[in-house]
Amino acid sequence: MTQRGRYTLAVLSTGKEWSPVQLQKMFFLLDKKLGDPWWNFVPYDYGPFDPSVYREVEQLERDGLARITDSGVRSYALTPVGQREGELALNSMSERTRNYIRSLSQWLRSLSFAQLVAAVSRDYPEMRLSMPPGRPGVFSLRPARSQVRFEFVGVDTGTDNLTDQEVDEMLYTPPRRRE
Repeated sequence: MTQRGRYTLAVLSTGKEWSPVQLQKMFFLLDKKLGDPWWNFVPYDYGPFDPSVYREVEQLERDGLARITDSGVRSYALTPVGQREGELALNSMSERTRNYIRSLSQWLRSLSFAQLVAAVSRDYPEMRLSMPPGRPGVFSLRPARSQVRFEFVGVDTGTDNLTDQEVDEMLYTPPRRRE
């Protein structure tokens, strides 16, 4: 197994099940905070993204150490053997690193999707995709076309708590020509 595979097992051993956004943000924050990057994150729709994070967990699944389920939304977890291997890998790290990984995992996994995306976007705005020219500097934190009112992260445009219809009109209606 590669060093990155052992590192991935160690990190995943700190939580029972991981959503895609939790997985991406956990490894991004660890790269930033521990200063020893294992990944190559780029700006994406919901913040930093590196598809090789998924490939690493897929390799762990092929090795019988992880389980990926997809019941509408993917989730990632370690098998019992993977959990044992991950805990061994985690315990081989310095106490300071172990404690940081555990506390970051606990904090990150306590947040909702929207809270997590907002927190990372606030601290690392360069990892958000920019809006196309002519559109406001905001993005939604809930799936489009829902009936839920939601908040925005980004430039304060006075557009907090818009409905999806209001968002669609604001983002996708061409500006009226001035006569």
